[in-house]
Amino acid sequence: MEDIPFSSLEATTVRQIYGHPPFEQHPRREILSVRGNYVAGSIASQLRKERLANKNYFHNLSIMLSLPLELVFEIFEHLHPIDLYNLIRSSKSFRNLLLNRRSSPLWSTVFERHPDVPRCPPGLSFPKWVSLLFGPPTCDNCAHPEAMVDFTFFERLCNACFDDYRYDEDSPVLDKYEKKTEILKLVRASYHDGGMLPPQLIYRLYYSKHEVNEMNNRIEHFQSAIKAGVPNATWLYQKFKADTAASVREAVMVAKTCNGWCLKVYDDIDRHYDELVQLWQTRLAALGYHSKDIERAKWDMGSSLRVLRVTKLTKKVFKRLLPDIRVILLEFKEKRLVQERAARRGKVIGFYEAYRKSTDPAEWKYFPEIEAIYRIGQISDYIYSELQDDIFPEQAAKESIRLYVNKRKEYARYHLSRIMHEQYPSTTLISFDNDPLSLAAAIFECPRKHIFIGWEDAWRHFNCIVPDNADFVVEEVHPVHSPTYSSAGYGAVKYLLGLLGPDPRTTLASNLETLKARFLCMIPNCPEYGYHFSRRAVLTLKECLIHMKHEHHTPQSFALLSDEATTSVSFFESQAPIAPAFRYSWSCRLCPAHFKRRLPRSDVVKHVRDSHSVGRPVENTDFFYCHWRDFHERKPFYLQLNASYQCNRCPETRKLRLWPLENLTSHLKDKHGVGRPVPGVHWIEISLMKDKDLPLPFKS
Repeated sequence: MEDIPFSSLEATTVRQIYGHPPFEQHPRREILSVRGNYVAGSIASQLRKERLANKNYFHNLSIMLSLPLELVFEIFEHLHPIDLYNLIRSSKSFRNLLLNRRSSPLWSTVFERHPDVPRCPPGLSFPKWVSLLFGPPTCDNCAHPEAMVDFTFFERLCNACFDDYRYDEDSPVLDKYEKKTEILKLVRASYHDGGMLPPQLIYRLYYSKHEVNEMNNRIEHFQSAIKAGVPNATWLYQKFKADTAASVREAVMVAKTCNGWCLKVYDDIDRHYDELVQLWQTRLAALGYHSKDIERAKWDMGSSLRVLRVTKLTKKVFKRLLPDIRVILLEFKEKRLVQERAARRGKVIGFYEAYRKSTDPAEWKYFPEIEAIYRIGQISDYIYSELQDDIFPEQAAKESIRLYVNKRKEYARYHLSRIMHEQYPSTTLISFDNDPLSLAAAIFECPRKHIFIGWEDAWRHFNCIVPDNADFVVEEVHPVHSPTYSSAGYGAVKYLLGLLGPDPRTTLASNLETLKARFLCMIPNCPEYGYHFSRRAVLTLKECLIHMKHEHHTPQSFALLSDEATTSVSFFESQAPIAPAFRYSWSCRLCPAHFKRRLPRSDVVKHVRDSHSVGRPVENTDFFYCHWRDFHERKPFYLQLNASYQCNRCPETRKLRLWPLENLTSHLKDKHGVGRPVPGVHWIEISLMKDKDLPLPFKS
């Protein structure tokens, strides 16, 4: 610690070195904006109001000095104590007159005539007392101009100097005194924590460091005398404690009276500013400012008026300060609008959900996210309206949402058809008279570089192929939201369907889902399979397109599995556990019961039978499967490239399993007791690929 710069200096000293003022806002209390001796200022203001009716003024007070002293004192008896304080400061003659011992009866009479002002405590002179009551709040240590009197110790300390002269009641330093409990009973304690605010009993107690140290020395002196057997030492110690405790109680009573007086004046000032703020609020409301903004800005306006020393509202003052008050109101207006708009968005969310439930469940997938609904004209106007009681236009909103959803579908269909018509290979003719988007040849790449096939896949990409703004025009092209026709994808579909037989020009996109064919990527060092040297994921036709796009393969990179291998793969795919996300993917189409929570197929069928009295529910008419927007709907099956053997001794279902020869030999021995299996009798070998001459893609 000794090597750290300024480690031996106090905070106040460091502030002086760098030219900072010695004042720091005290962390114990939040200080309001009061300046000067507000008690003296309040009394002086009240006296000025009372003297407005008095037209007789002494413009030359020096004339009074020529009067007999008794007459002067008789005149001064009608003054307020603060007037005597001001006279002391006005001239040397008045000062000498009022500081004279012969003026003591005058001081006593003046205080008696003003019982609201605290009496001078024993041990203090009247001039010293009025100086404490009405003098400037200057710190006794550093002369900082923000330090009201601590009436327990009759000292003024600013916040920066406070900790140098006071112990907090919880200060660990106090624990070093053996007689801590006894000491604290014999020293004065104050609730004043420095600065300008009057003390209140809700805060901590503070003790004078000097008094605590001195009292500790006195007690140690008595204890030493008692131990030394000094005559009457114990009696003297008890008497000292009794006298000191009585003195402390008296000091506490004086401080309590004075603090109550200051607090009353401070409360009167607070009340005055509250009334002044109410006048401002009335004037601002008349100008059309929002009532909530005015009410919430109440405290800030009051603080500003205090800082600027504004005590009354006039046209001139209002005009001068209105720009500053507007800044405050604008801040609260922005906060209010944030809250109101959040509440209105919440109302729109509830309305949007209720409206979607009232539509055909099969159409739910075409509805956009709520952020897009916020941008619709009338709904956006409602959310961002600054009117105090704007009413949500429900009927107009329903129609706007209906038109917007249809417009999104129309935009997507129009531009996908246009793009396909413009970019479809001219060498391969198809009919555009019906619905080209229903064909397997309708293969597109969205702006996010994802492949999708046909209209039934297009809805998953509405967010990136339909413009964000709600006022888009269907016929206009938006470059940012423009998909492209995938010629490479079409080439792959054409090639893969060619392996199966169907004509890609007439095959529907929906038929691709029902194809039982499975394919393998035949690139030996395909990066997707990493360290899987001897197994490959079995792909559907759609998955071949995605894999080709991701790994930049050619259509000829894929080969068709043999019928035997496809049968085996399909069986084990069907036996794999279905992920909960896909089991719970069915919904009733006759009601919105499953709007938020989809159910398994069997539960939905039961619901349709029980709730809608449909004896034989029909898929896509009475219930339907809800596709997930961003999720692969099939768990991939990995095929071992050396597993081309089947056990002839297993039951029919288990016979479909494919084994490597070494594993199959062990299986026949352990399961069926066949020590020397015979090919064609105990096991058979199949070709994994449709083209038996194709080499398997073992990683090199």
